[in-house]
Amino acid sequence: QHRSSEKEGYNYFVDQILDPILTSFFTVEFLLKIVAWGFFMDRGSYLRDVWNWLDFIVVVTALISYIPGTSSNLLFLRLFRILRPLRSLNAVPQMKALVSTVISSVPRLANVTIMMFFCFWIFGIIGITLLDGIFYHGCHKDPKPQLVEENGAMCWSWPYTGDERLCGGRYDCKTPSSDDIPIGFCGGHEEDPDKSVRPVFDGGKQGYDWCVGSKPKKIFPETDFIHFDHIGGALLTIFQCMTMEGWTDIMYYVQDGFGFWVATIYFFTLVAITSFALLNLALAVVDEAREDFETE
Repeated sequence: QHRSSEKEGYNYFVDQILDPILTSFFTVEFLLKIVAWGFFMDRGSYLRDVWNWLDFIVVVTALISYIPGTSSNLLFLRLFRILRPLRSLNAVPQMKALVSTVISSVPRLANVTIMMFFCFWIFGIIGITLLDGIFYHGCHKDPKPQLVEENGAMCWSWPYTGDERLCGGRYDCKTPSSDDIPIGFCGGHEEDPDKSVRPVFDGGKQGYDWCVGSKPKKIFPETDFIHFDHIGGALLTIFQCMTMEGWTDIMYYVQDGFGFWVATIYFFTLVAITSFALLNLALAVVDEAREDFETE
């Protein structure tokens, strides 16, 4: 959708009426402060206060955009308009203290961040070692692929039963979720670390491809990103579990595809350490920074 015209409607009101009014108020305030305090040289002058730098940037960029011939070449200066609400920091002491606390706590959070990445890495390695490939575990109608002719070409057929559950752990394809789904056989992809679920080709694969709908695939689309097939996917999965957003669903998948107790212990330990311990440790560091700021 194209941006509305600047010569009508809401855009016209903001650009041609409201913006000049706000810029005028900010400029008058800017000049009065300079006259009263001085600009830079004197102690306690305008720019000696770091919080006034924000006001200075907002006013100067707004005035530059009104110079004839610069409106089309310096459109990026409009981005600085989003800083205007932040000027309220000077008027609200509590907000100013909060921002100062967050900024001063950043260096102190370095050790917590290092510990967090260390924990992420450890859980990621454990996940890859144990759970690599389990999201390919699905229920097939046949115990192994069959070489058939389809559309005039030979291919390997290994159709799915349609049961949308992982298998190989708590679930074994023997108790389908509905009566119209047949009992199946659990299978994974050709390079699955668990050899018991790898497809077995009679006489070898012989260079034939999979038939349509038979190639091993991930049962759930979201596991294209949330998985333990490599360290990137593992770290993303651990981060989602740390936020506690849908972590139980992932745990249930792993229980079905690998094992109940291993999945339960792994994810409960993961959430306890990353979500509870590390996040509360980070909050404790921020609270300590707040107390130091108030003391100063």
